[in-house]
Formats: sequence, structure tokens, C-alpha cells
Amino acid sequence: MSSRTVRFFASLSIFVIVLTGPAVPFVAPAATTRNVALAAAFRDVPSRHWAAGAIEDLARSGVLLGTGRGDFEPDRTMTRAEFATALLRTRGIRPDVQTPVDPAFGGVGFGAGSATFSDVPAKAWYFPFATLAHRLGYTEGLADGSFGPGEDITRVEVAAMAARAAGWTSEAIALSWRETANALKQRFSDWEAIAEEERPYVAMAMGHGVVNGYPDGTFGPDLTSTRAEVATILVRLRNAAPPPAGEIAVAGPANGSPTGKPGALKVRATRKLTLRATVYGPNAIDNYPYSGENSYLGWRLREGIVAVDPSVIPLGTHLYVEGYGYAVAADTGGAIKGDRIDLLIDQPRNEILDFGLRDVTVLVID
Repeated sequence: MSSRTVRFFASLSIFVIVLTGPAVPFVAPAATTRNVALAAAFRDVPSRHWAAGAIEDLARSGVLLGTGRGDFEPDRTMTRAEFATALLRTRGIRPDVQTPVDPAFGGVGFGAGSATFSDVPAKAWYFPFATLAHRLGYTEGLADGSFGPGEDITRVEVAAMAARAAGWTSEAIALSWRETANALKQRFSDWEAIAEEERPYVAMAMGHGVVNGYPDGTFGPDLTSTRAEVATILVRLRNAAPPPAGEIAVAGPANGSPTGKPGALKVRATRKLTLRATVYGPNAIDNYPYSGENSYLGWRLREGIVAVDPSVIPLGTHLYVEGYGYAVAADTGGAIKGDRIDLLIDQPRNEILDFGLRDVTVLVID
């Protein structure tokens, strides 16, 4: 067990966190000046409301907005689409810079985009947020393969998605079953009701002060979360894992056109690397050395999944690859050692083989 993991467990005993009440949804996608101006004056959020500070904070920053008519609806349940949107905004992830542009390909780009869900229409306001949350590994969707945009977000989903979004996946997968169980059972009497695959992420969110249980000692994994609860959780998440403070310029399309003259995009990131890149994909069997349909982390293979050397880039780290877009380090490969990266692209076989070996600019977000 790493010293970082040891420190994490040592800290569990000193965390006292509260996640009170039921659950609710965040509303409309578009941030407007009027919405933000209303942040401090929602009719249904008096100054004495237990979540007033968090609600005002996130409303002013454009993360969680009002529902119209001067209301916030703090007790309304939040949907999965709304939570994915608010989570991406909290982490400083911008769908408008996702358009892949590869200067070596004349500004056209070599990434087709992201895997989509049958229940996420391309014209829906939440389409870019749902697909980007999936591309980055925040969520794998529901068990039946759908995204469930209109379904209420549960407490376990909030905790797990928040932990993945914060970049704590590498720490979570390093926890043994016993370590995770011991951490959770000390806090929650119903810890066994938490799905086994989500327990490490709930433990990380709990240990970092993002979520906790009810006064009766339960966690209530299947209960839903309200807009007020989500506001407090997102503020805690931002404090525990601040998004990058600075922006780094990368090549991008002019005026948002994927085929326009490359211009400059600014992406929130902590540092910039130059890595040697190859690509793999389902349309080039000879260049698809990974067995099965899942990445090393168990996430379904799709664009956005990249293979790295975990000693260089920890698994679960979120990245931005120039010419490819947002990505998550979720796979490994026998030949991917040192300053190497292998990008999954859903392109014709000839394009995969023509890519060859080239240097790419990689921005580290977490």
C-alpha cells in the first residue's frame, strides 16, 4: 500500500462530514447574466437556509443556476443529466473545446468524437455534457447501457462520479476489499448496500470530506439527492480537489469549425507534456492488442480511453490531447512504457495504420 493510501486511511478518523436531507436536480443548462444576478436573491432560498452559501457560490460561478421566475428549487431532486453538467462545470471541463483538431491532418482531426447513448439525442441540451462525462470516465451509464438523463441521481452515483471526476481513481483501485470494507463499516451501518464496484469510490469521497451519512449512521446509497445537497457536495469537491487555476493554449478550430483554419483553444490544465503517440481501434485488428471490450479499469472501450504507463500518468487521470480532445488514462499496454500514449480512435483501418508514431501535446488536468 502506498504512503499516499496510508495517509488517506489515517485521515478517515478525523473527517466529520455531513450530507443531509434527500436529493434534487439542477436545472437549465445555459448560464445567463440574469441567472447569476439572482444568485443572492432566490425567492425560495432564504439567507438562513442550510445550503444558502453553497447555492449562492455555485450560482455566481455559473455551475448551478436558477430554474426561472427567481427560484432555485433547493428540495427538487436532481437528474443524472443535470448532475453530469454541474460536475463538468465544477471541474472546469468545457464541451466547446472538445472538437478534435489535428494540424497534421489539415485541421480535420483524427478523433470522431465520443460514444453516444441511444437515450441521449444529439439535439438535447445535455448531449455534450452526458457524452463528455462518459468519455472522461465519470460514469459508464446504467446497467442496461442507457444514460438515463431524466432519472434521479442517487447518493451512491453522486459520490462515485465525484470521486472519479476528482481524479481519485488510481487511489480507489489501490484499496483492497478489506481496506474499503473497514473504512465504510466504521461510518455506515448499511455499507453492504453499496454496490461492491462503487465502494472504493464512496470511500474516497468520504475520506476526502465530500460526502457522509445521515445522523442515524446510514448512507442511503439508493436515495436520491436534492439540488441543495448537490450544491454543498460540489463546493466540498472543489475545495478537496480544486480544478486547474490556469489555462494552456492548444491548436483548435477557428470559430468552432472542425474543418476551419486551426486557431487557439484554451484548456484548464495543470501541466503540459509531449508524448510519443500511437493509435488503436476496433477497425484495425492487427493494431488492437487489448483483449475483450473493456479497458484496464474495466470501462468499456471508446474514444477518449487512452493507454499510458501508470508510473508516468496514474490511471484515472484526466487529460486533453491536442488533436484528440479530452481523454482519460484508463488502459495500459505492453509497449506503452515511459513517455508513450496510445489513443483509441473509431476510424477506418487505413487511418489507424497511417497514424504511425508521432509526438502529441498532452495537457494534464488533474
